[in-house]
Amino acid sequence: MFRRFILIYITVMAGLLVSAPALQAAHGITAHLEPNLVSINASYNGTSVSLSGDIPRDASVLVRLSGATRNDEFLKKGRVMGFLWMNTGKITFHNIPRIYLLYAPPGVTARDLAEDSPWQDLGIGFGALKKQTELTPEGEDFDTQFREFLKLKIKERFYGVHENAVTYQDKGDGMKSFQAALKIPSAVPPGTYMVTAFILKDGKVLESVDQQLKIEESGLPALIGSLAFNHEILYGVLSILFAICAGLLMGLFFKKGGEAH
Repeated sequence: MFRRFILIYITVMAGLLVSAPALQAAHGITAHLEPNLVSINASYNGTSVSLSGDIPRDASVLVRLSGATRNDEFLKKGRVMGFLWMNTGKITFHNIPRIYLLYAPPGVTARDLAEDSPWQDLGIGFGALKKQTELTPEGEDFDTQFREFLKLKIKERFYGVHENAVTYQDKGDGMKSFQAALKIPSAVPPGTYMVTAFILKDGKVLESVDQQLKIEESGLPALIGSLAFNHEILYGVLSILFAICAGLLMGLFFKKGGEAH
């Protein structure tokens, strides 16, 4: 009896393992991220990566780059005594991604992906992001605060919509290839990010494909980061020495400049 149970279990699991890849490839969809590792060195000033693959001819692709969710705290400003504009407290946004960038195909605009649009029902766009976000303390004007939060993140280039970022090429046999150029901000912090390709057809998500993008420090930034987090005392001493040397050099420079006059 036990041996028969084991045989049935193995047969079922083998069936699942075989059918899972078949389900994933049912529409012939593929996606490849190149490169999937970005190095931040001393000369880094932002970069681009490419997501490409094959999809059905009558489908389209929208790509999302997002980071792990976290809580983000901000100072709240308001009027005091009717005329003083100053900090009046703190508010915290919960369950928000560090980065939320959307790369849209032709025909899809930033307005389509705004807070209140049908795209939020597909789990895409700032409306979907708003649904997953919570704000504390309770009683705050969530709509207003979220709108201001979006403005700040878009200004920092951590959030946003890149229009016409996806191009297509017909391949025949009912398929076409796509390519999306993903611009990565220069201020993006190191970490592991998720690139998601949403395959869209008839107003629905036909399938989604995830690829990981790793961003790591290298060279001088990596050395400074290692010293700051792993060797705090040495980092502090070197920082002081660097400040002293910089001050001496500036003093010599201005002294020579004064003598020249």
